[in-house]
Amino acid sequence: MINLQGKTKVDLSGLKRFERRLKTLCESQVETGFYDTPHYSGLTSAQLMTIHEFGYNNLPQRNAMLSSSLSFKYDLPKYTKQVYNAVVAKGQSPEVAMKVIGEKYKQTLVFVIDAGLFSNNRVSKEWAAEKGFPEALVHYGDLKDSAQYKITASGYSPMFKGRL
Repeated sequence: MINLQGKTKVDLSGLKRFERRLKTLCESQVETGFYDTPHYSGLTSAQLMTIHEFGYNNLPQRNAMLSSSLSFKYDLPKYTKQVYNAVVAKGQSPEVAMKVIGEKYKQTLVFVIDAGLFSNNRVSKEWAAEKGFPEALVHYGDLKDSAQYKITASGYSPMFKGRL
């Protein structure tokens, strides 16, 4: 009869590092849009863009945010993979990696406004005569210039809270 004995040691350090990095990534998100930047009108950029996005009183809906979202959705998977690889595989901080998505989405938003790729992209003849051009959302350029992104907490809470 042959009697064999042995010990096996499993090194889970790589898996634990992967789990920590993935958890860090899941706890962050990038938001792009208009925030509480003061606008010369007395409103904030967020309030002004909301009025344009959904319309108000006699002002028609100008859906630049929706158009930007639809335009960016094709590139988002590519950038998401880049962020995942940067954070999980290379150990980069989520904030640094997510800046790429934030900046690209901001560029898309500004492009949509510049190109007029949204509904009701022309102002009334009366307002065009007063301001000197018919394009909407570009009165002085300060609305589009106030577009920004932020890296924030995602509110994600992983189901698995134990340790490996």
